[in-house]
Amino acid sequence: MTAVALIFSGCSDDPEVGPEAPVISAKDMQVPATAGKQKLAYSIAHPVEGQSISAESDQTWIHDFEYTDANIAFQVDANEGEARTAALTLKYEGAADLKVEIKQMAFDASIEISPKALSFGYTGGEESVTVTSSGDWTLTVPSGSDSWVVPSATSGKNGDKVTFNVETENNTEEEKTAEFIFDCKGAQMKLTVTQNVKGQLIFVTESPLAVAPEGETVTVKLQTNIEPVTATINVPEGETIDWITDVTTRAMTEKEFQFKVDPNNDDTDRSVTITFSNADAKEQFVITQESTNPNIAKKLKDELFRKYIMENYDLDEDGVLTSEEAAGVTSINLDGDASKGDPALRPIASLAGIEYFKELTALRLNWITPAIEAVDLSKNTKLTNIDMTLGSGVKGIECSNLPELTYFRMKRLSQSETAPDKFEDTGLDVINLDGCPKLGEINVILITNLNTLSFKDSKDLKTLVLEGSFAKEDENGEPTALDISVCPGLSKFICTPNLGKLVLTQAQYDQFREDLSINQESFFGIWAVTDAPDISEDWDPVFRAACIEQFDLDGNGKLSAIEAGKVSGTNATLVIDKDTPNVGDLKSLKGIENFKYLKNIYITGATALEDVDLSNQTYLTNLVLSLANGVKSLKFTDIVEWGDPVKVELIFSDPAANVGPVTLDFSPLASRLSSITIKNASKLAEMNLAGCEKLASLDIATGLDALTTLDISESPLLVDPAKVLFGKAMKEVSATAAQAAALSSTYPSISFGASDVAKNVDPILRAKILADESYNPDQGNTVITQEIADRVTGLYIVGYEDNVANLKSLAGLEVFKNMTTLSVVAPNAQLEDVDLSAYTNLTTVTVSPSKGYKSIKLPAGIVNFTSVCSNAQSIGPVDLDLTAYTNLETVDVGGTSWGSGSKALVSLNCKGLAKLKLIRAAFASAKTINISGCDLLQGYVGAQAAEGANLPFDQRGATIIVGSQEQYDALRSSWYDYYGKSPYCEMKIEE
Repeated sequence: MTAVALIFSGCSDDPEVGPEAPVISAKDMQVPATAGKQKLAYSIAHPVEGQSISAESDQTWIHDFEYTDANIAFQVDANEGEARTAALTLKYEGAADLKVEIKQMAFDASIEISPKALSFGYTGGEESVTVTSSGDWTLTVPSGSDSWVVPSATSGKNGDKVTFNVETENNTEEEKTAEFIFDCKGAQMKLTVTQNVKGQLIFVTESPLAVAPEGETVTVKLQTNIEPVTATINVPEGETIDWITDVTTRAMTEKEFQFKVDPNNDDTDRSVTITFSNADAKEQFVITQESTNPNIAKKLKDELFRKYIMENYDLDEDGVLTSEEAAGVTSINLDGDASKGDPALRPIASLAGIEYFKELTALRLNWITPAIEAVDLSKNTKLTNIDMTLGSGVKGIECSNLPELTYFRMKRLSQSETAPDKFEDTGLDVINLDGCPKLGEINVILITNLNTLSFKDSKDLKTLVLEGSFAKEDENGEPTALDISVCPGLSKFICTPNLGKLVLTQAQYDQFREDLSINQESFFGIWAVTDAPDISEDWDPVFRAACIEQFDLDGNGKLSAIEAGKVSGTNATLVIDKDTPNVGDLKSLKGIENFKYLKNIYITGATALEDVDLSNQTYLTNLVLSLANGVKSLKFTDIVEWGDPVKVELIFSDPAANVGPVTLDFSPLASRLSSITIKNASKLAEMNLAGCEKLASLDIATGLDALTTLDISESPLLVDPAKVLFGKAMKEVSATAAQAAALSSTYPSISFGASDVAKNVDPILRAKILADESYNPDQGNTVITQEIADRVTGLYIVGYEDNVANLKSLAGLEVFKNMTTLSVVAPNAQLEDVDLSAYTNLTTVTVSPSKGYKSIKLPAGIVNFTSVCSNAQSIGPVDLDLTAYTNLETVDVGGTSWGSGSKALVSLNCKGLAKLKLIRAAFASAKTINISGCDLLQGYVGAQAAEGANLPFDQRGATIIVGSQEQYDALRSSWYDYYGKSPYCEMKIEE
């Protein structure tokens, strides 16, 4: 009633819907040349009571209309000329007018056939058609019809018969139809030939159909492709069956049959077979009925199972198990374990009849060894505990919709447990525990063919154990899957490595991922996290669609970080090509950084891609960019050193529209880069191959008009002219002597010179080295070769030299492997952050740009360090922590007079430098100086001294931290001896 009320409520606000408008239907027709009456068939859909049809002709040779409910009769005058056509307009109140074409044959052209249609049964046969015509006729055979229906003639004379032969059965599911055209001088008649399908019957109602012992009226539904269908109750000879009656009524369709079944008050079950038939097919249907008072012992098919039940529950020992006695069966314990139970129970092979124990709450099977027939527990709705440890297992189990079930265990005995017994797996593939809301624990162990385990209503499930279970693929060849997202309270989960897909929540993923990654029963399949954030929401739509198509493992139309992390190994390939929808609109690869294990990237056909950042693809092996316009920039990262050789192809098809790149740095790929091909990169002007020792193939011969110089000296394998291809624009190539010898004859217009290893060194420093004849004997040389770099043992920049104020950086000095001393004193210069940590041979360093620098990293073995940044505009350093450089012997941040020390310095930490014997900081601005642990510093000295502590004892506000009372007294006393007064600064002994 509620549903009806809602329907009425939902309709109450709708506008009133009127009756549907009438619709006229009729087909064009052909009439003979002779005069006479003809009939046009018509129909009216949605007719209106009291209305009638009318017809008008646009030609006078059609007249005298007569009307019935289905036909319009009209008179046709004789035609004494060529074929002619008239249009009839059919009218009906409220309907759209319909025009019908009437074609009259020429006076000497007429043809009739009888009959006008042939219908064959599915087995085929022969039928004939008689042709009446005004002259010779021809027959047009429709294409394809000759495969099943063949006419005896395709031309003839008036009065001839044509035989149509159908030789083969129609084994298809569709009726066959062909339309033949008989023609006489333009007058035509159509013959329709059909062959029916074989009659079939398919039961919708499943047989056998069990009827209640008390009797009832049941309906058997079936499907048929031909009518009619009859039902016959089969009565064995010499018997009568009067307890079932066909009560099908006229109101029902011929595809539904009703049978009234009387109560079965006998003590035995009964059944009847009913035969349903149509013209071609017969099918039998069985109806069964149990007794109202059965002996349940007879229902127990297995002898041992029956013996167990009767020994324990046949209370009056009369050999009959009544319904009342069956109601006392609340627990069944079939234990065949010799150590705990009765080995005689082991051979039980069927639990048929268990459905009669309606009060059963606990079912335990242990060490039952045969393959047990399918177990149906659907009627045992009070079960709380199912525990089965079996040899071969069960062939099937129906255990869904058990509202009280709290514990389920299904285990097959392992080989170690059963030796020397060996059992075959029954192939159990489905365990359905849906409809069991109270389930708290499920154990499914060694069920190796399982492909479906469902418990979607068990929201309070706490324990799930799947050791050794599941097949890798289901019956459709898809990875097996399990959904645990339905039980958010799951606290113990032991998985199986065979499972292909695990559906879970983000919280469950966080909870179980680590355990499933390290435990023996790990999970290696697809993590389908139902509520994982979609990381692709703001990606380029073309890129996003391509990634979802290739990497959306759970098929939800989104991409999670988990799915992106699973893109690895042999499948770590991204393809965007002509088959990618809207590939020409691809603008960005934002999001590719999430696929850190991508090995292969193939992008072709894009015309709008601007920047490609592969700075997170450390496993890159193959990169192919085949684009029309190129890319503005292409960025790599340092790749892992192990793996396959790296190949890069950049193929740009339209050099005139090229947007870049202008520079390419391949050095991050150096450890594995083996091949480079670049075409039509018309704006590329600089390419870095530093460290690419494994590069053996380089093709830059086509369309690289802006690349005129290149250094290949660090790629010694580039010596084969067949694999080293330069273009006409190339002018200078820095190369080794071997490369020059191998390539110069192939490229005579290219100058092959020695490599400049110091290209990244600041121009001020380069000029200083090149100007030093001891380093660069040929003063006409402007290239710092490795030979020159190896001669450099010291580099000295002093303030009076030209352009010193323009010095910006100390980067790139690592090429000077033998340099031990670096001294930079540069008035008005300001440096970038200084990093000398990689220069292992440097022991003496002076970095004193007057305007300073923000930070500095020194070589681990440094002995002497000076940094005096005395300009009032100095940016730093502010804090100098030298505690890591334990070889330091001298530190100088001060000056020789007021105003000459470091201006920005606030703190200087030399704590623990046991070798430090000289520190100068007297005229620096440092407020805190820590020399705790510098035990060699025991006395104050002047600014020119070679050893001692030249510290700002005269500066109020400064704090000097010492390591002991002894050092404290020595420094204080020496200052007093030097100046005759106590220090103005604060001195502290570090606790």
